[in-house]
Amino acid sequence: GAETGFFEVAAEIERGLARFTGLSALKQRIAFIKLANQIAGHKADVTNGKDDLAAAKAITFWSEGDQDQLAVWDQIHQQLPGTDRLYFTELKSQPLSGAKLLKVTGTARARDPDDVDDLLQKLADAGWQVKPISPINSKKDPDYPWQFTVEADLPRPVEEPPTEAKSAPVATPT
Repeated sequence: GAETGFFEVAAEIERGLARFTGLSALKQRIAFIKLANQIAGHKADVTNGKDDLAAAKAITFWSEGDQDQLAVWDQIHQQLPGTDRLYFTELKSQPLSGAKLLKVTGTARARDPDDVDDLLQKLADAGWQVKPISPINSKKDPDYPWQFTVEADLPRPVEEPPTEAKSAPVATPT
């Protein structure tokens, strides 16, 4: 493993010190121990830094999730049909962390179950992850008898790694 490799390298360094410096065996051993302690200290620094790096990445990931709420509401509004087909009685958005950027929940009423299906399909086509629902026929509003709730998540855009430009093949003289 890594530890075995470390000791092999350290032993090689110790042999090199003995050959080229003419140090006594005791001085060689002291130099070896100091070197081993320095390496162990650096290894500990790297290990301790991993937690700090992970925390910094998590905070950066979270802070990059800050969305312009007006832009998000505009994006949602673009998917909605006119109020001649359905209307919302409640609509909320909640910023998220992780793979999802935003959750939108709402309660609405529609003229026809097909209007509900059309809305959910438009949201899905726009990249939203929409939870399937079944509208309920309610007599509360006779013009819009179908009551339903919407729950949709907007995934965080996946950043593609930069592609390396491929160089043209080099012609070799024949």
